[in-house]
Amino acid sequence: KIQFAELPLRQTVFVTMIHDIYHELAEGIDNLFKCKHLIQKYHADGSLQYKVSAPEEVVTIGPRAWSIFSQMIQTGQDDNRERPFLVSFNEATRHAESAFIGPVGSDGECEHTDEFVLEAHNKKDAETLLSFGHTHPVFTFSNGDSSAYGPLPSCVFMSEEEIRKDQARYDKGTPKWLAYEEMLESELHEKHACDYVESLWDSTRPGFHPEGVGVGSRFHWIITPRLHKIGVFRIPDDGSGLVIYHPWVKQEEEEEPQNGGAQPPQ
Repeated sequence: KIQFAELPLRQTVFVTMIHDIYHELAEGIDNLFKCKHLIQKYHADGSLQYKVSAPEEVVTIGPRAWSIFSQMIQTGQDDNRERPFLVSFNEATRHAESAFIGPVGSDGECEHTDEFVLEAHNKKDAETLLSFGHTHPVFTFSNGDSSAYGPLPSCVFMSEEEIRKDQARYDKGTPKWLAYEEMLESELHEKHACDYVESLWDSTRPGFHPEGVGVGSRFHWIITPRLHKIGVFRIPDDGSGLVIYHPWVKQEEEEEPQNGGAQPPQ
């Protein structure tokens, strides 16, 4: 069941400090050693080219979206299971209005089901696009070591057999079936890992989503709850393997009118 952001905006979910992966990337992006270290540290897709946007190209996270992000971080810290989510995102202003949580996955995968995408599409703000995101796990072993999948596209590839299995759920010749066929013909799944390829298809292939939804936003999200880290990145349409991370800020809640008067027009 989709969990819509209907909490009172002043209700707070307790989460410790949340960090933006943008700053960590910005420090290492021009240093080959540091960049390789981050890719290894976070089990990221080493086939991609990582860049950061100009600092002023900020993404703002509104109170409704932030309450859902906080909830996912809190619950994800406990159960370490992946969660798909969708953000109602205004690309013109780079603003996350609200967010929706999809069916809880396992500690290794999750899925934006057609039912989830369609329901979120019907609930999102009219002037926005759906921005796709999911959470990543952190595994801790008995000897105290840990293995973290950070807020970067992961290194997990998908095989032709796995794509064919997903494709087989749809009738031959339907838009979703054809979108998977195009994915196979592109052979991008052999060059880049799953997170990048599926994100590219989310942003560029309308047939990859239920009828009426259209393409998703070029902006995508990955959250690693146990690291308290959020990353938001943009993917160009050309399939070149470039991902561009943007800084984000939490938008503070607007103050309520002090004397019952109307708020000034926006």
